[in-house]
Amino acid sequence: MAMASRQDDVQRLFDLKAPTWYAKYDAQGPLAERSARFVRAVRELRRPPADLLDFGCGSGSISRALADVGYAVSGCDLSPGMIRMARKTSVESAAPISWIEIDASAACLPFEDRSFDVIIASSVFEYLSDPLIS
Repeated sequence: MAMASRQDDVQRLFDLKAPTWYAKYDAQGPLAERSARFVRAVRELRRPPADLLDFGCGSGSISRALADVGYAVSGCDLSPGMIRMARKTSVESAAPISWIEIDASAACLPFEDRSFDVIIASSVFEYLSDPLIS
């Protein structure tokens, strides 16, 4: 029960932050350089074209930056508000991105094994109550 409550709290928190979250990544925002850093880091691991999952994509700024340089991006988040903002703010992006709202209560993610060449998660693990990595 406590884990569900924590997930609900995180979802509500980011639903509240969603309308202005993307501004953090604008040229003058506090996270302005983050998207470029992710592009550089991902390119070192795997050059495009490649299938990429942005797990906890928020309002989609990093997803858009990666899609714009040739990655086939799927962005997922448990916050419906963040996914709405990602869709709304990505209309100017030349590359299509698949935006997926994930169910925090689901036992597993809605993706087949080995669906992605690269998976990133920016500012996600600190919000997990029990991050099991196997």
